[in-house]
Amino acid sequence: MTTEPVTLQGCPRQGHTDGADNAAEPPLRGGRMRVYPDRLRHNAEILKRVYGPRMIAVIKGNGYGLGVATCGNALARAGIRMMAVGSIAQAAQLRAAEVTARLLVLNPDGHGPAGSDYDAEWLVGQVEITRLLDCRRMGSRIRIHVEVDFGTGRGGVPADQIDETLSALLRHPMVRVAGLAGHLPADPSETAVRDAFTTLGRLRRRCPGAIAHIGGSDVLRWHRPTLAVWVRVGRPLYGIPPRSLPTGDAGHVTPAWAWQASATAYPPPAIVGYHGAQPPPGTPVRLDVGYADGLPPQAAQRWPILVDGHPYVIHEVFMLSSIAYPTGTELPPGASGTALLSGRCDQYCIPARQISAPLGVATTAVLMCPRSPREVATT
Repeated sequence: MTTEPVTLQGCPRQGHTDGADNAAEPPLRGGRMRVYPDRLRHNAEILKRVYGPRMIAVIKGNGYGLGVATCGNALARAGIRMMAVGSIAQAAQLRAAEVTARLLVLNPDGHGPAGSDYDAEWLVGQVEITRLLDCRRMGSRIRIHVEVDFGTGRGGVPADQIDETLSALLRHPMVRVAGLAGHLPADPSETAVRDAFTTLGRLRRRCPGAIAHIGGSDVLRWHRPTLAVWVRVGRPLYGIPPRSLPTGDAGHVTPAWAWQASATAYPPPAIVGYHGAQPPPGTPVRLDVGYADGLPPQAAQRWPILVDGHPYVIHEVFMLSSIAYPTGTELPPGASGTALLSGRCDQYCIPARQISAPLGVATTAVLMCPRSPREVATT
């Protein structure tokens, strides 16, 4: 089985949604994506107990594909006081869903931060700050969170320029510095973590009303509650724990979704796939999901699934269907079942890392793949 890096072409989830998540998108036909709000709430409560209540829940990317309003309401019920969204449009969705938490917009959508009717704050880097400093007249005062670059190079203010930049922002009559933010690269050294905390703490003394917060893929590996620094949490809220998490920390989070498809076993053919290759041994199953439904062509021979508990691996991906072959026990020809492609259903689990590792992609890419119709569990 090959493991060279590949790129998944992710798209926003489409299909049936509930409430404020219904964006009048055309329904797609294959499989189903079941979302479990109670698991989201459960995960948030676990993380709050371990890492403290000063937690910013990240629900960008349409709630990592699970639905902005669905996620926002579930996290609000867990007592989350602050949430970060990808755009002002998603902030509007949360307000329409009566989510009253403090909102931070992570991406100014290319237009720069501005006053809005959604009581939102803005994360700003070098580009947005330059525009703000050039604009002295605004419709209303805005609240910003200044991003400091701690090594990711995604547009934050370099650490050696942050003091001068902050001084200019604090003098601006229409800007209020509401937060100081940082994002660390994967696997940061202890020195890098310590320097980031020191820098944010020092800057916060210049604007005591601001909060300091930090995030990153491995944030929970080294973060512990402090009075000075909040933590931004994304994937663990949805049930993907960080790598090498200490035992007893957030290891009990549960995948908040189940991507499923119908599976039917059929007699083994002599050849299979677009190129007419000889198939592996065993009785194959046909799934009602293909790359039109979000299953990437690169899943072929890499993506493990469970069909009623029987282990299979995707062998070929077509536009409207895919073929999987058994790697252990199997269904007999003519039998039908339900395939779990990712997440957790009532009985079985396919962790995102079990898929992302052989594909050589981030777990977020796995979580964002499905375009099957979304169903929200009521229990």
